[in-house]
Amino acid sequence: AGRIFGLKTSSCVGRSVEEVFKGSFPLLQMFKTGREGFNDRELAITFNGRRVHITVSSRPVCSEQRKVFGVVLTCREMRSVQRLVTRMVGAQARFTLSDLVGEDPKFLAAIGMARRVARSDSTVLIVGESGTGKELFAQSIHNASPQREGPFVAVNAAALPRDLVESELFGYEEGAFTGARRGGRPGKFELASGGTLFLDEIGDIPLEVQISLLRVLQEKQVVRIGGHAPIPVQIR
Repeated sequence: AGRIFGLKTSSCVGRSVEEVFKGSFPLLQMFKTGREGFNDRELAITFNGRRVHITVSSRPVCSEQRKVFGVVLTCREMRSVQRLVTRMVGAQARFTLSDLVGEDPKFLAAIGMARRVARSDSTVLIVGESGTGKELFAQSIHNASPQREGPFVAVNAAALPRDLVESELFGYEEGAFTGARRGGRPGKFELASGGTLFLDEIGDIPLEVQISLLRVLQEKQVVRIGGHAPIPVQIR
């Protein structure tokens, strides 16, 4: 935490949280709301003259009588989280627009369009026959976009079992269903936050899930299965 926020231990010992983090209202709010506990909330602030982009998890500290008398916040730099995401999902954007080489006028027009849409944060629909390089275009658009420092997460929708599509995309909370992992699990939308989510064969996603998918794309927030609180996601 000291390295992330540029603080020395000697300047923090014996001081209250309000003193150490004065001027950082969002972080102080997390200490207050953390009494109930939460996982992986994204926060971007300016502190001590530096831009800090982190994920924060909270755990309340309780007495034997279950009375909360403190809160522990765990902070992780987004760069570290993004490296972990790459290892978890096994996806990485290796190709750039300069790797797309051809002479066909339609192909060159597609490259030009990809170059233009890369500058925005709009959702992109890539249409083409199987084997025509849709993922290469997706990777190239990601690497030419403002989100290029973020994760690139690829999901083959056709390979997902129908009953697991929602949990894979949106994640789930602990106890959401039989076999749910303790502590819950983030979905691909959360893992891709700050970067790009490539949904291959999107037409194979069940219609009832496509409704939830549309809501996420419009509102930029996701609700895990079994959860109630919307989680902001910054993705394209």
